[in-house]
Amino acid sequence: MRRENWQLPDSLRFAQIHLRVSNLEAAVEFYRDLLGFHQAGGGDGASLLSLGRGSSPRIKLTDASSAPSRRRGTPGLFHVAFRYPDRRALAQELQHLLKSGYPVQGAADHRVSDALYLADPDGNGVELYCDRPRDSWPWHGGELAMATDPLDIEALIAEAAGPGVGSSEVLPDIGHIHLQVSDLGRSGNFYHDVLGFDITQQSFPGALFLSAGGYHHHIGLNTWGTRGGPAAAPDALGLVSYSLDLGNAEAFEVLRSRITSNLGPAAVLHGEEGTARFVVRDPDGIPVEILRM
Repeated sequence: MRRENWQLPDSLRFAQIHLRVSNLEAAVEFYRDLLGFHQAGGGDGASLLSLGRGSSPRIKLTDASSAPSRRRGTPGLFHVAFRYPDRRALAQELQHLLKSGYPVQGAADHRVSDALYLADPDGNGVELYCDRPRDSWPWHGGELAMATDPLDIEALIAEAAGPGVGSSEVLPDIGHIHLQVSDLGRSGNFYHDVLGFDITQQSFPGALFLSAGGYHHHIGLNTWGTRGGPAAAPDALGLVSYSLDLGNAEAFEVLRSRITSNLGPAAVLHGEEGTARFVVRDPDGIPVEILRM
């Protein structure tokens, strides 16, 4: 399979993530009341949440109280990462979490970003982070030297009242998605060779990080506990699908053609010629919706 120098456009953004949850009310309270997303409608056992009134929904939650939990060792969501505009906004969200008593599971200095880690009521991993200036990101040997160093929590909290945007003014967007996969090479080939993401780090054991437009990563992949694992049950709780908006009509058509050429016509689902969306499944069966909005 040849990549032929294809690259995704700088305009690529995450449009939405769709999660199947065991308790819709509890999940909505987490994403709406704790993280600040706006409820933007729903019905038929689903709820939509957005960045604000009038904006497109970024999170879709589907109620499935009788669905089985995702089995340990099966591929799926490692975490969805919500990006805050600056450290002040992230610090204010940390203050909110601490005041609410909701457990923060971890924190890290990744050298390209500062991050907090928690889980939603169903145990789906959630990262809250803010980027450092792009010109400060450490590149060595052709890849980003991202790491997991301790984060100075006290220094972060001290910035809550400092200059910056502030979490009350701008809500977080989806910055990246990290997946657990069964075969790192196979998934890497799909995201790099077929979809066209650039590899930004491949030296971390059992993991691969990929991006478009020079970002540190839009997609993280790992086999930590899932190497060789079977696919998750199709009706299991957790990640149902996610959507990528290319924001570029030409790239949209080229990518659809590339997927058809590399994987066969049957790989492109739910999208007819001339429509503004189609779906392709990654090697572990996770639907990836490609949009041209």
